[in-house]
Amino acid sequence: MRLALIGAIRGLAYFDPGHPFAAVAHLLADALNQVFAGVAAATGSEYVDVTATFAGRGVGSADPWINFIPDNPLDPANFHPTTTLVV
Repeated sequence: MRLALIGAIRGLAYFDPGHPFAAVAHLLADALNQVFAGVAAATGSEYVDVTATFAGRGVGSADPWINFIPDNPLDPANFHPTTTLVV
């Protein structure tokens, strides 16, 4: 029995590849996704990598699916889906 479905996005999907934060976000998100994958495996959950779905939709792209407010990097809306997200 599957307990949960865990979706994860690699860092470069959060930020358009040309965004100044893309390289750092990629490293941090990959480390976090390893944790998610480990937890999913340990609990009988399914880990799903949705990076391809978000390709071209990161912060800085023409049609981002991820919120980021550069004037307020601590805004709670940051790194959460926009209302245009359709998976």
